[in-house]
Amino acid sequence: MKDTKFKNVKFNNRKHQVEVTYTSGKKYTIHYSSLGIKKNISEALVDDETKGHSIIFKFNDGKHDYMPYDQPLAIMKDPEYN
Repeated sequence: MKDTKFKNVKFNNRKHQVEVTYTSGKKYTIHYSSLGIKKNISEALVDDETKGHSIIFKFNDGKHDYMPYDQPLAIMKDPEYN
């Protein structure tokens, strides 16, 4: 499977959506509720400590959460993801 690293992440608090782009060019838009996010995101970054294999979400209350590279693939039922 070639979709193991994130290239970019964008978020929209008004629509409650996160858009992730993989280094392979594959792009997915996922609703906050599919990720279990119930509050607005203040910042979303590709995590350098995991060399792009996860995304860190920072929230307005100072807390943070991580999303591994395979979570969007599983949620979107990607045919290349087993």
